[in-house]
Amino acid sequence: MSERRVKNIELSITTEASPEQVWKAVATAEGLQGWFAPQAKVEPGEGGSIWVSFGEGMEGSTQIVSWEPGVLLKLHDPPREEKDGEPVRLMQEYSIRTEKGKTVLRFVHSGFVEEQWDNEYESMKRGWVQFFIVLEEMLRHPETARRDQMGYLLIAKKTAEEAWAKLTGPDGIDHGDGIVGIAEGERFSWQTPAGLPMEGEMLVHQPPLDLVARLANWQDAILRISLERMEQGSMVNLMLHSFDGDAGRLEELGAEWKAILDRLFPDASYFG
Repeated sequence: MSERRVKNIELSITTEASPEQVWKAVATAEGLQGWFAPQAKVEPGEGGSIWVSFGEGMEGSTQIVSWEPGVLLKLHDPPREEKDGEPVRLMQEYSIRTEKGKTVLRFVHSGFVEEQWDNEYESMKRGWVQFFIVLEEMLRHPETARRDQMGYLLIAKKTAEEAWAKLTGPDGIDHGDGIVGIAEGERFSWQTPAGLPMEGEMLVHQPPLDLVARLANWQDAILRISLERMEQGSMVNLMLHSFDGDAGRLEELGAEWKAILDRLFPDASYFG
């Protein structure tokens, strides 16, 4: 049997946050709930586990194989189905070091078999890029006691292209102010249909799958839109990660988003 070639996802963050703060972000339930999953549980130590949930039916657990607080966290993903007669086992590694007075977090998600796992590799790479944007922003606000994420994950009976056009069109989340014309790195200012102002910078804009924006008037909250193609329809994730502790404003936006999604995708199935 020929040797399998694998691909890895590699990302890094350089931050003013301390190694202890970075470790708390990636290795505690409180930290993970700030940038990754709405629900998390951590059984610390080698042999322990990290469980996360993005909603009912979207849960998962990883096994901790290395646990060095402030330095190294290694996780084994659950075993995957065999695609060529051999098991596939992915690994996540978070390594933390100090360099020139700053903290460097390096992340590697390894073990994706080329060709067999190309679609999943690309999907997960896009997801990790978005999550690490949120993580980097969260680490810029280590003093914030309250970190909230609000959003919706649903299956729409529309192609990704159709769903994207609805979300960003005149009846979507930006009240027809032209989100589709904003390039990465450009500033923007729009209002939701209910009049809530959204001002900031476009970080990622790759229609019809990914949008990430930093909202300056929401104390640098991160807005994320991500879509995944499915055999029948698409998975839609609309999320806001907030660091200002204004639960009332977040609840108001959440109610507006839910009304928009229900109108755009009346036959959608929601997770959670």
